[in-house]
Amino acid sequence: MVDPIFGFDRSFLCQASAIDMLCKEKLDFNHLFRHGIRYLSRQEERDVRAAETDRVEGNRELAAVDEGGQTFLSQAK
Repeated sequence: MVDPIFGFDRSFLCQASAIDMLCKEKLDFNHLFRHGIRYLSRQEERDVRAAETDRVEGNRELAAVDEGGQTFLSQAK
């Protein structure tokens, strides 16, 4: 499962007997796969927080700026 918010690609494994029981209990699998249950490991949380801090504080050292953008930035300063 891919989480578009955090950009993590997860594997989803379960037993056939568990799926059978969930079907009998009328679990809405569409809702499960559409919305899921988000979670992060502690390391993933640190990585996401660091990336968000960089984004908010304007750390854009790796941003590609074309010639027109460079001209605009130099005039805006």
